[in-house]
Amino acid sequence: MRDIGRMGENIFQFWCNSVGLTANGSKVDKRGWDCFVEFPNNSSGVIPRDLVPKPIECKVQVKSTDLKKKR
Repeated sequence: MRDIGRMGENIFQFWCNSVGLTANGSKVDKRGWDCFVEFPNNSSGVIPRDLVPKPIECKVQVKSTDLKKKR
C-alpha cells in the first residue's frame, strides 16, 4: 500500500532543498506540523554574529492526496 502522506512530505522536502531551504521533518507529530523550515541567513559577514537578525523559520503541515478533487 502506498503512503501518500509520506510521499507528499518527501516532495515538499525536495522542493525546499531545490531552492536552498532546510526542511527538518518531525518524528512525533503531536502539535500538527510535519516540517520545520529554516530559511538561509543572508548576512554579509560584516555584522557581528550576535547582532545578526534571526533567520526566518516556519512550521508546515503537509497534506497529500491522489484524488481528482483536491480538497
